[in-house]
Amino acid sequence: MKKYSIVTYLEGQVKQDVRSIQQELFELTGSRECLDSWSPHLTVGNGIEVSEEQISDLEKVIAKFTESQAGFDVELSGF
Repeated sequence: MKKYSIVTYLEGQVKQDVRSIQQELFELTGSRECLDSWSPHLTVGNGIEVSEEQISDLEKVIAKFTESQAGFDVELSGF
């Protein structure tokens, strides 16, 4: 079994806002990993465990689900 997370990548102003937070974290900690390796994103949930045999079915379920989903707004606060 492998664990898979569902991730949505940020765009527009919210992406820039997160990049600003990542820059501040770099300045505080000296760690560039968040700037160099991670595109701003949200991870939905804690991930799911899927066997190799289930991957194809999971891909079909996700594809069907996303066909009918609209975008959504995200608000960051408390930073």
